[in-house]
Amino acid sequence: PEGTTLPPRRRYLRIPQHRKDPWLKSPGMAMVVRRDILSWIDPDRVVRTNLVDPMMHDLMSLSVASALGTIIYLPEPLADYRIHGDNLVFGRDLAPDDPTSPAALDSFVEAVVDWTRWMGEMSDAAVERGDESAAADFADEQLALAEFAESLDFRRRLYLRPSRVSAAAMLLAGLAHRRYRPRDRGGLGLRGAVRDAVTVSSSRSPATS
Repeated sequence: PEGTTLPPRRRYLRIPQHRKDPWLKSPGMAMVVRRDILSWIDPDRVVRTNLVDPMMHDLMSLSVASALGTIIYLPEPLADYRIHGDNLVFGRDLAPDDPTSPAALDSFVEAVVDWTRWMGEMSDAAVERGDESAAADFADEQLALAEFAESLDFRRRLYLRPSRVSAAAMLLAGLAHRRYRPRDRGGLGLRGAVRDAVTVSSSRSPATS
């Protein structure tokens, strides 16, 4: 909301190549990227996603950087970002009121699927350039995002179960099939398991929220 002060990161953070949790990689205006990363960004290319349409240039740059190298966050604030009513992102309420609702989960799954498709297109573009190394890196990033999309889709289907009993059974099956493996391995993580357990056992039925 307007006037909000966002706390700085408390520590230096390095995100390894092909981190499978795309939401950890937050783009921003205080970014520095290598020139070879920008060479993959076509300013005339419009990438459609259902969450932010078209995809912002800083998110595109960050996605390419994730595929081709390592992302590093610095703990020191480098600039102030004033939040007001006309901000492109923070000035608008892009987040749903209830992130566990079926509509919100549908949106998140579709966003990652769109992201995954674009990484496949980038891999094809690298092949056309004759850059086999970059093509392989983009393909690996595509696979990483596809695995995360599958995990998000599992959560969507879990919240649509008609009863708490069937949701609990599905959650246990998800644990057995490693849907809750660490987020950097394409899963929902331990915190995700706790969150889902609380949600499906709450008085509010996931299927009717």
